[in-house]
Amino acid sequence: MRTRPLPMTPLRQRMVEDMHMRNYSEHTMRAYLHCVADFARHFRTSPEHLGPEQVRAYQLFLVQDKQRAWPTVVQTVCALRFLYRVTLGRPTMLDSIPHPRRPFTLPTILSPAEVVVLLTTPRNLKHRAILTTLSATGLRVAELCQLQVTDIDSARMVLRVRQGKGHHDRYVMLSPKLLPLLRQYWQQDKPCPWLFPGNPRTRPLVTRTV
Repeated sequence: MRTRPLPMTPLRQRMVEDMHMRNYSEHTMRAYLHCVADFARHFRTSPEHLGPEQVRAYQLFLVQDKQRAWPTVVQTVCALRFLYRVTLGRPTMLDSIPHPRRPFTLPTILSPAEVVVLLTTPRNLKHRAILTTLSATGLRVAELCQLQVTDIDSARMVLRVRQGKGHHDRYVMLSPKLLPLLRQYWQQDKPCPWLFPGNPRTRPLVTRTV
């Protein structure tokens, strides 16, 4: 079942415009709007009518009652700080929306043997090419989805990343082991223009699918 999009209230529209003017990415805009909408739904009223006590209560609700992961809490804090500082023009509210301290945890690091299993297990050649590209280049998933066939520069052995984080173009090294796999994948699927097309093939793959 498809969920209905939220109505475009004047406040929501203004926040969208404020983020557009600051060149926020589509991913960040969707995340911020979702966080603010959840905040409003929790109190069943517009954030315009909510103050420091409601913000504090909502942060406690996320941490203690919902036990949200810290990245979710931090994203909510960033969204609310943007809403009150920029869209509502209430910078004094920032003192009531402190940034939580992130807990430090060690990352899970796969062994070389585990990486080999991860990259060679998929039978689908496209899936194997996607996982290997992410592993060999260190690209973000959103950056991988925007790759085009013409971004592969085999002569200089680089891969062009278009409008990555911060809306910056950059180049990453193209692994000699990755290039043959991408060629094999291209010969089988003939993707164009997107290196990893979605459905329909005229559109790029979406991050959720990856």
